[in-house]
Amino acid sequence: MKKLELSPTDDNIIATLKENIFGRNTELGYFLELLNHFEDAYSIAIDGKWGSGKTFFVKQAKLALETCNVSISMDGEQRTSIKEMLSSVIKVGELQPQYPIYYDAWEHDSDIDPILSLIYSIIEAYDYFETFGIESKNALFDVGQKIIDKVVPGSGAVVSALSELFKTSNILDGQKNKETLQGDIQDFLHSLMNENGNRLVIFIDELDRCRPDFAVKLLERIKHYFVDEQITFVFSVNLEELSNSVRHFYGESFNAGRYLGRFFDLIIKLHPVNLDNYYNKIGLGDYYYYDYTIRTVISSFHLELRDIIRFISVSQLIKDTIKKIPNMIHWDMDQRDTLTFCGFFVVPIMVGINIVQPELYGKFIRGGEEHLFVTTIKNLNQHDMLGTILLSNKETFLPTETGKKIIDIEKRADSLYQALFGSENEDEIVIGKLTINQGVRNKLLEISSLLSNFTNFEKQE
Repeated sequence: MKKLELSPTDDNIIATLKENIFGRNTELGYFLELLNHFEDAYSIAIDGKWGSGKTFFVKQAKLALETCNVSISMDGEQRTSIKEMLSSVIKVGELQPQYPIYYDAWEHDSDIDPILSLIYSIIEAYDYFETFGIESKNALFDVGQKIIDKVVPGSGAVVSALSELFKTSNILDGQKNKETLQGDIQDFLHSLMNENGNRLVIFIDELDRCRPDFAVKLLERIKHYFVDEQITFVFSVNLEELSNSVRHFYGESFNAGRYLGRFFDLIIKLHPVNLDNYYNKIGLGDYYYYDYTIRTVISSFHLELRDIIRFISVSQLIKDTIKKIPNMIHWDMDQRDTLTFCGFFVVPIMVGINIVQPELYGKFIRGGEEHLFVTTIKNLNQHDMLGTILLSNKETFLPTETGKKIIDIEKRADSLYQALFGSENEDEIVIGKLTINQGVRNKLLEISSLLSNFTNFEKQE
C-alpha cells in the first residue's frame, strides 16, 4: 500500500511542474519574474496556512532557478525539458543567473545559534565546488575560515568546523565578534557568487514550526548580518503562526505584526491549489456519490493540501467495499439501503473529522458536534440522492413543489445526526426513507474504523 501523498522529492517536484498538478505554474512564473527584477536586498514572505503546499512551491522555484543557471550541474535533457515547461509561463532567456539555497529552519531549531547552521547549509548546498577556479575556491574557504576564527582561533577545515561548532557554540557571545562579523559574512557570500550567478536566493522554510526563541533569533540574525544588495531571502511561512511565536517570545501584548513588518519587504499570499487538477490526477471524480461527498467535505472543512491528501488516502481504503453494500444479501433491505446511504454520505464526514480534527472525533460520535455534520449535509443538498432518501414521498426541500410539506434541510440533517449518534438513541428511528437502529449505528462505526472487513488495503497503489 503506497501513500497518495506527494512528498517534495526531486522527482515529484519535477513531475508536479511538468503536469501542473497543483495549478500553480502561472503563479510560479510571476514569482520568478519578481525575483528576476530585484536589484537590491529583498526579503519576501510567502504566506500560507500549514499544509497549503508552500514547501512544494519554493522547491519548484528553486528547481526553476537551478535550471536557468548554466553554472549549476544538471542533466542536459532534464534542463531542456524543464525550460520548455517554464517557457509557457515566463521568458526563460531573460532570467538572470541566480543561485538558490534551501534552508529548513525546523531541521536546525535545536542549534544554539542559527547563524552558523545557515552558513553551513549554504556551503553544503554548493555541490559544484569542483567547478570553481582555484583562486575562487581558495577565496571562499579563506573567508569561511575567517568566520570560524572569530570563534575558535586556529580551528580546522571550514566545513568540518562549522558542522560541529554550530551545534555547541553561540558565535555572537563576544562583542568583538559583532564588530567585523557582518563584513566577513558578506565577503563569504560574495565569494560564492563570483562565478556562479548575479544573485543568491535563500529560501527559509518551516520557520513557523520552530521554537519561538530560535525563530526570532534567526530573523534578527539575518536582518543584522545578511543584508546585501545581491541577496534575496524568501521565507515560506504561516504568518499567523509566526506571529504567535513572536508573541510567545516577547509577550502576548507585543505587536507581532509590526515587528514582522521590519523583516519582510513584500508579503505574498499563496493562492489555494487548483483541486480539479489534483482530483483528475488521482482519479477522484465528482459523478459518484462517495467521491462527491469527499469533495464536499474538503470544501466544507476548508482543508489544506496536506490534509486533503491524507483524507483522500484514508477514504480510498473503504471506497470499493462501500460500493458493494447494496449487494450484501445477508442484510435485510432496510439495513442495506440505510448503510448504503450512510456509506456514501456519512462515512466520509466521519473519516474527515477523524483525520483533520481527531480531538473532536470522540465527541462527534457521541452526539456533541452536530454543526460539523449539519454544515456538510447542507452543502451536499444539491445532490438528488440526498433529497430522495432524506425525505418521505410527502416532503420536499423545495418550496416550488406544491402539495408537499416543506422541510428545512438543516433541521432534517440535525435529526439524522441525532438518530445516528445521539447518546440516548437506542430505538429504531425513521428519517425520510432511512431506518436507523442500533445495528446500523454499530455497523457505521465499524466501517469508519478502518479495522474491519470493509477495508481493502490491497487496492491502494
